[in-house]
Amino acid sequence: MALRVELLEPGEAIPRGRGYVGVTDASPNAELIFPHVDSCLALALILDTGRLIGGHVPQQWHNAPEKNYSGCIAKILNLMEANRLRVGGDPDLLIVAGHGNWWHGDLGAEAGTAMARWGADFFGVTTDDNAPKGVNVYVKPNSLTVERVHDHNRRVWNNLAGMRGTYKTSAF
Repeated sequence: MALRVELLEPGEAIPRGRGYVGVTDASPNAELIFPHVDSCLALALILDTGRLIGGHVPQQWHNAPEKNYSGCIAKILNLMEANRLRVGGDPDLLIVAGHGNWWHGDLGAEAGTAMARWGADFFGVTTDDNAPKGVNVYVKPNSLTVERVHDHNRRVWNNLAGMRGTYKTSAF
């Protein structure tokens, strides 16, 4: 395991032999890094053990001819669940961060499926069109940072432990 795990979009990760789904150590300094989330979606599951499991969800799979929101998110959710079963721990909080095209498209049902699967509280952040060049997303056990790529403007939530229930907000 690693303390910091960078998760690339599968279209970037697969050709480079890098990760698009990963798990951190159980540490208060553990961190998932999702670089350049523009049309993609960052999913982070915080476990009660302090481990973080994340997945970078594309709109279409690497080399696929068309978009497939449902198929891509299902593939990433299954890989995240396999990692959760491997390392153990119960889900505490599910974080979803990405462009509004996910929120207004097929994700409504898929986010519900993820929440039902894991029984975790939910915190969602949408960037809508306020981050035209995408965002970098940083998740730690008790904080979430969303940073616009084009101007490095950041929004930080420092008390994820205090987030209970279902909460959705705009990043900028």
